[in-house]
Amino acid sequence: MPFEFAHQPAAGANCRWGPGTVFGHGVVLGEGVVIGANCVIGDKVEIGPGTFVGNCVVMGEPTRAFYQNPGCHQPLPTRIGPRSAIRSGTIIYEGVDAGEGLETGNHATLREGCRIGRHVRIGSHSDLQGALTVGDYVSLHSNVHLGQHTVVEDYAWLFPYVITINDRMPPVYFEELGVHIGQYAVVGANTFLHPGVILGVHSVIAARSVVQGDVPDFAFAKGDPAKVVTDSRKLHARRGAEVVRAYPWPAHVFVKANPITGQLVVADLVLAPDQDPEQAEARIRTACSEHLAPHQVPRIMRFVADLTPSDAQKLSRTSP
Repeated sequence: MPFEFAHQPAAGANCRWGPGTVFGHGVVLGEGVVIGANCVIGDKVEIGPGTFVGNCVVMGEPTRAFYQNPGCHQPLPTRIGPRSAIRSGTIIYEGVDAGEGLETGNHATLREGCRIGRHVRIGSHSDLQGALTVGDYVSLHSNVHLGQHTVVEDYAWLFPYVITINDRMPPVYFEELGVHIGQYAVVGANTFLHPGVILGVHSVIAARSVVQGDVPDFAFAKGDPAKVVTDSRKLHARRGAEVVRAYPWPAHVFVKANPITGQLVVADLVLAPDQDPEQAEARIRTACSEHLAPHQVPRIMRFVADLTPSDAQKLSRTSP
């Protein structure tokens, strides 16, 4: 029956939830999951171990198909990866698949069919319209709107009020074209990306731009309409009296701006050839103490212990 929440979840050890929280059919909670008060966890939702869910969160929200024909609706499985943090007021529709370490701000919305990678941050009031893909270690600031069919590749960084549009001539829905944002791309605040636009690897888009055409790899573009101005590798910033190259972002710069994904700060140390393990651990702890809060260090050390060669290679990759 629709909206029947009298079920008990299949809960691992040390799980707990607050008053007023209800569960649908087939809910699975990993070990140590903590859920706040007045949450609604719908049918076929799986929440990974060590995940924290704030108050008044909805997971497994039904799609439009449910309201059109409630009696025939079959809920889609919803999965939230381990060690995630879902803040109060977030709504996650059925059919969302999110990897390890997802972090949302307050009142974020993830529509059906979103495929979210590992260690992704989604800021408060951001709206992911579904049927889209977000890679690993992506940061979406507050009030970002991603239209359907958008693809955001690994390590991209979108500042507040970035909007991707997928429909050239509303409401001609059969012409929907998703935006494709390449690895390490940086999109400034209040930027509009028009349907079908492709942003290249390490491209940088200035704030308040309107992007109507493709932007090549390593390009810096700005304006309305946005035009390529220079190579992003020629952009510099001041660090005190020192002038340094601003892009591309190496791993340690990324992590200083995004401490939740603090594991990036240690990737190059992990990959150092012929390094003594004890010496590597000492260097990692030193790096953590310089860049991260003390409570984050245990998480980083667990991450290092589980790091695979392919993961490490991706994390340490920077362009010349």
